[in-house]
Amino acid sequence: MKRLLPLLGGLLLVSLILVTHCVTRRPAVPSLTVYCLPSARPPVADIAAAFRRDGGSPVRLRGLAPGPLSAADWQSRPGDLCVADDAVVAAAARAGLIRETIPLATRPGNGHSEQVTIGVLNACPQAPLALKFARYLAAPQKGAPLWARAGWKPLPGDVWAERPELVVYSGGLNRLGNQELLAAFGAREGVGVTTVYNGCGILCGTMQLLAKGSGERLPDLYHACDVSYLKPVASLFPDAIVLTETDLVIAVPRGNPRGIKTLRDLARPGLRLGMCNAEQSTLGHLSQELLRAEGLLAAVRRNVVTESPTADLLVTQMRTGALDAIIVYRVNVLPVAKYLEPITIHRPGARAQEPCAVRDNSPRRQLAGRLLAYLRANRATFEQVGFTWVNQPFVPPPDPTPDGS
Repeated sequence: MKRLLPLLGGLLLVSLILVTHCVTRRPAVPSLTVYCLPSARPPVADIAAAFRRDGGSPVRLRGLAPGPLSAADWQSRPGDLCVADDAVVAAAARAGLIRETIPLATRPGNGHSEQVTIGVLNACPQAPLALKFARYLAAPQKGAPLWARAGWKPLPGDVWAERPELVVYSGGLNRLGNQELLAAFGAREGVGVTTVYNGCGILCGTMQLLAKGSGERLPDLYHACDVSYLKPVASLFPDAIVLTETDLVIAVPRGNPRGIKTLRDLARPGLRLGMCNAEQSTLGHLSQELLRAEGLLAAVRRNVVTESPTADLLVTQMRTGALDAIIVYRVNVLPVAKYLEPITIHRPGARAQEPCAVRDNSPRRQLAGRLLAYLRANRATFEQVGFTWVNQPFVPPPDPTPDGS
C-alpha cells in the first residue's frame, strides 16, 4: 500500500495539470487577412493594432502591388479584405469580385491625388467580422486620427459602434418585399436593424416631431409607400430611389358575390366597404384622391364602415367576412389569393410608387447606403411578391407657378 501512494499521488498531479490546462485553454480567435497597398500599409497596420487592443480580431496584412488586377489575381488571393486604389476596387466590384466598399482616405500624389478604399472580397468567409474592421478603419473616433497622423486626409465615415443599430421606417405595404432582406442584411453586416412599419402619414408625423428635437431617434432609412409621402420629409431625405410600383385594386371575396366591377359599384346602397385612413396612410390618401377625381368620394364614403392605417388590417377583416370590399394594393391580395380576388381599377392615379432614401445627416449614412444598395440588388425578391420593378432616381415634379399653371 505504501508503494502505491507515490504512484497515486503522481496520477493525481497529472490529472490536475490536465484539468487546469483544459479549463484555462481559450478558443482560437478568428483572424482577418487584408491585402494592402504599400503606401497605405503604415496607417492600416497602426489601425489594426488599435483594433486588436480594443478587443477586435488579429489582422494579417499581405502585400498588394499597385495597378489593376485580373479576375485570376483576385481569385488566387484567399482572404477577407483589400485596401487598394479606389479605381481598382471599383473595377473589382463591377466584376463581382468585391461586394461592400468603404472609402478611407486621400493624399496628394505625383500629379494626382491618391485615394484608397477598402473592399470586402466576395469570397470572404467571415463577412460580419470583415465589415466590422472596415467600419473601424473609417470611423472618425477610431481609424481617422491614425490616417491623419500618417499624412493622409481621412474621408467621412460612420460613427463607431461595436454593433451599430440601424433604424428603418417603412410603410406597411413594403413589409412584403423588404422584411426578409432587412434581416439578411443585418446578419451579413453584423448589425442590428430596427424596423418600424406603419402608415406613411403616421411615420411622417413622427419624423417631423422628432426633427424638432435632437433628431437622435430619426430613422437612417425611409421606405415609403408612395412618392407623395416624400415631400413632408424632403429636407431629411433629399435623394431617393423609386424601387418599385404597384397598383390599387378593389379586393372582393373569391367569386365576387356582389358583382363589383368598377369604382362606381362601391356606391351601391348597403355595401360594406373598408378603406385606409387618408390622414394616416399613403393608400388612404391615394384612394381618396382617386375617388375625388371620379366624382365618387361622397357617394362611396357613405358605405365606408371601417378605416385602418394599414392595408393588412383591412385584409384581415375581409377574411372574417366583416366587409364586402376593400381598396388595397394588388400585392396585398396576392398572399391571400385563395380567399380574395383583385378587381383592376382602370383609372389614372390608381398606382403607387415606392421610394427609398437615406437620411442626409444620419451618423450611419454609409451603413444605410449599403442597405439601400442591398435592396436595389434584390429585384427578384420584390417581384416574387407582386411588385413591379423600377429602380430609378426619384425626380420631384416642378413646383407650380404662382398662377397655378
